[in-house]
Amino acid sequence: MPQYLMGIDAGTSVIKAAIFDSRGNELSRGAHNVPIINPTTYMAEEDMDTVWVAATLAIRDAIEGSAVKPDEIVAVSATGQGDGTWLVDADGVPAGPAILWTDGRAGDIIDAWYADGTISRQFQISGLGPYAGTASALLRWRAENQRELLDGAINLWCKDWIEYNLTGDLSTDPSDASLAGIDVRTRQWSLEVLNHFGLTDVRNVLPELKTPITQIGTVTHTAAGLTGLAEGTPVFKGQMDITASSLGVGVARPGDCMAVIGTAGIVTVATDDLGDRIEPDDVGWVIPHSPTTWIRALGMNSCTPNLDWYLREFGGSFRRESEARGPQFSFFDYLDEVVDGVPVGSRGVLFHGYTAPGGERAPFVKPSARASF
Repeated sequence: MPQYLMGIDAGTSVIKAAIFDSRGNELSRGAHNVPIINPTTYMAEEDMDTVWVAATLAIRDAIEGSAVKPDEIVAVSATGQGDGTWLVDADGVPAGPAILWTDGRAGDIIDAWYADGTISRQFQISGLGPYAGTASALLRWRAENQRELLDGAINLWCKDWIEYNLTGDLSTDPSDASLAGIDVRTRQWSLEVLNHFGLTDVRNVLPELKTPITQIGTVTHTAAGLTGLAEGTPVFKGQMDITASSLGVGVARPGDCMAVIGTAGIVTVATDDLGDRIEPDDVGWVIPHSPTTWIRALGMNSCTPNLDWYLREFGGSFRRESEARGPQFSFFDYLDEVVDGVPVGSRGVLFHGYTAPGGERAPFVKPSARASF
């Protein structure tokens, strides 16, 4: 019997699932959008049940769009947006909406941590330069503002939430945990780092850590009915999207690097030696990758959403001009031509692309940063 693999990518705005053969060739995919909820201009949330429903639909579409039989899929794993806080209560149901990595409600906490030296005191242990959307800051915010939700709860990350619904397993991996409070060298929770962040009293919300090569369970009867996967299909712990995509494009050896232009703009480089001191200090992240390597990453909070915003506010005339050329011309091909006609330097116009509710996180951390011309 042929054997196939399924990968799930729970992105910030789109949930995708794809089937691969044993040589890594993509055979089929499904995708479903997930709305981002902004209760205020500085908050960003998603409904956790909506995310799971989108995942089930993407998985089912990938299966139904291929000739692959469900029982020929021999392994499933998920990756997803990192950071934020995806809280489930003692019954395993969402304790309210997920707070996303672009959220800014913990901005005052971040400002205070940088001002009083908290970041510097823990950075050489964790390799974490937190920003408003990291779990470290958001869990502190929850401890101060939603303490009742934390009793008996477990904090997951997006890919963990998908895996939990597939298998019933409540765990995370060192890559997602690295933005909450681990010793990045031992890849285990660090009580010293958690103490610096004021999180020792809520330590129990942090889940068990499992490596991405660990089988965490199998697809349950309920999940099989919702997704079309075969009951009993093995599910393996995944990584956060930064490390998973790095591996996917071949970032495996020290010095290999990658640039992502997506919802976030991220640059990564692999290393097998953290040395005695992690530099640059207090910004970006060191993320466990393979058993012997780490990813050093710096990321802008908002990249392509700047284009979405501009086209939504100012793109009407461009769309009309593009449509006038006929259906054989794509809108973005037309925009490429428009951009090609703009002189280098854009006649002196500068745009600061800080459109995320949580401001900016690299190459500097400033929760209050806002976009401007």
